[in-house]
Amino acid sequence: MCLYTHSWPTGNDEEHEKDNDDDENSVDLGLPVSVQTFLWRQIAPFIRPRLGKLHEASCMSFEKVLVQNIQFGLSPPLTKALGAIPRWRLLQGALPHVMHACAALLYCKFSSL
Repeated sequence: MCLYTHSWPTGNDEEHEKDNDDDENSVDLGLPVSVQTFLWRQIAPFIRPRLGKLHEASCMSFEKVLVQNIQFGLSPPLTKALGAIPRWRLLQGALPHVMHACAALLYCKFSSL
């Protein structure tokens, strides 16, 4: 979630111009809701205490969308949202989800030894 702060001009033009420059340089790293929902649905199987077939399907879906950039078979709103954001922003937003999935897989592997 991005929070924006903005101060109202106080009559000092230099200060107001500096605020405008800050607004132009700020980058919105938010993801569309449909992309966030997709990521949460992919990570849901890894929250369960026992891993099964669902986590394999989630891994395949992560690979298709994040690595291979294949959007075939996704819902139209999700495909439109993925096309509306830069790929780098998608990868940045997906990183915590991928890390959580990897941690769950490693924990499962470690606990089975």
